[in-house]
Amino acid sequence: MSHPRVMILTGAGASATLGAQDKPLPMMPEWASSLINELGYAAQLLGLRENMPGDEFEAALGRFVSFANALTAIAPLHDLGGKVNVLVSPQTVQHSLDSSVWFRTAESNVQRVQGAIHRNLFDLFNESRVDEGAAYESYGALHSQIRNAFDARPVFLAHVTTNFDHSIEAAIALEAVAANEPRTVLDGFAPSYGGRNETWAPNLLHFATQHDGEIPVLHLHGAVGWYFSDDGTAIRRRPSDELLDERLTPALLLPDDKKDVRLFPGPLKAIWDQFRQLLSNSTHVLVLGHSLHDNHLVDELRESGKPIAYVALTDPDEHGGYQLKKSAVLEAVSKQLRDVKLIPGRFGQRSSISDVDSNELRIWLRDHTPRD
Repeated sequence: MSHPRVMILTGAGASATLGAQDKPLPMMPEWASSLINELGYAAQLLGLRENMPGDEFEAALGRFVSFANALTAIAPLHDLGGKVNVLVSPQTVQHSLDSSVWFRTAESNVQRVQGAIHRNLFDLFNESRVDEGAAYESYGALHSQIRNAFDARPVFLAHVTTNFDHSIEAAIALEAVAANEPRTVLDGFAPSYGGRNETWAPNLLHFATQHDGEIPVLHLHGAVGWYFSDDGTAIRRRPSDELLDERLTPALLLPDDKKDVRLFPGPLKAIWDQFRQLLSNSTHVLVLGHSLHDNHLVDELRESGKPIAYVALTDPDEHGGYQLKKSAVLEAVSKQLRDVKLIPGRFGQRSSISDVDSNELRIWLRDHTPRD
């Protein structure tokens, strides 16, 4: 039997219950509420509301992202709006609607709002907000379930996440200590500048081929501590427990309901290309805590032809077992990924002895492992 290569894809729901001091990491409704306090009057202009649903939050921030991108695009030609008639006269319009004044004001306000959003994001998702022990209990248990499904055979794991926090990396570090075995996070970063900063290099990230303790971890939308280089062509990483360095530009993709991979900044597009490569080399894809609102992500999953399982929220039944909980998310997932296997579970719930239905997971993993 070929070695199983399991990609674990996670969204905000997978990290929510892994917050330190029993304080959940925010889902999008909570994040929207937090941003209202951070942005003040600007929150009204962006259309943010307390506890707004995730899809509406993505749409609101998406409009802002589109506006910010449009300013960058029109910057070289914004004076076209300040001339009486460029085909007749070079005179500049001298009144309060002068385009250069409008443009400078808009650009300044966009920068202020972006800075506030990034500060808020770094505060909410930095290393100190993650309960490392809870992360290890959840991810460590899941890794064991997957490995146990194949008895003593090597199993290669890879994590892909749209989250900004580092709960996965924290879990793997503690897993190595508990197992007294090598567990290496392959995150694509190599030390530079005396070791304090690290630079992302695609050739350092791959699906492990020599040791099943090497685990790629890929943040599709960037992460806390990530910044673009001065020329915007590379990603540099600093410790994830630091506050935002406002002199630098975070290498992040904010929530946006109209993400277009073709328009991603170069370094983040390279990360997306790495995701495609990992997906191509996977034998299984296991989705946890992800709403699958990102159409470009769903398209890649659907077109990959890989066996996909989705861990769906459950309600406890009278026997203490698992029972799928009907929801709009579950219905949407079933429509988007028609051949998806729904596996009951409540990943990250500390009160649960078993986060994911081990029997259902084992059967799915074994049934979809290619044989030599």
